[in-house]
Amino acid sequence: MIRAGRTLWAWVAGQSLDMLVVGTLSALGLWFIGVPLALALGVLAGLCNFIPYIGAIMGAVPALLLALSLGTRETVMVAALYATIQFLEGNVLAPVIQRHAVQMPPALTVLSQTLFGAILGFPGLILASPLTAVLLSILDGVTPALSEKDRL
Repeated sequence: MIRAGRTLWAWVAGQSLDMLVVGTLSALGLWFIGVPLALALGVLAGLCNFIPYIGAIMGAVPALLLALSLGTRETVMVAALYATIQFLEGNVLAPVIQRHAVQMPPALTVLSQTLFGAILGFPGLILASPLTAVLLSILDGVTPALSEKDRL
């Protein structure tokens, strides 16, 4: 239980850092573009980033709707901003943070989200990463360590 608790704490800390970076980049980008309520929209984008896949869209929709009132140019810039932030977050930031936080390979993260999402639906999608991290840590504690001659 202690091992599972430590793993969950590390996962939450890594996810919080990821959310903070996404929220900060979103707020700064929206402020730079000139969208009103940039800070609130950045906070919303960071909070929605907790939900895999759907959260990125949920965080971008209010900013895009607000940008529509400013004009087509601003709307395209906001769409490009969110696409760039989510590309960097999904392909660089999240895998690096979670690899250091819980030593979980990115491919296993995607596989677990797909599997848990298919079995349990939306709650499974949200809980897939922390459950997989806990399962990995428990299995790591149960299996014996390799001897020096067996290691690669």
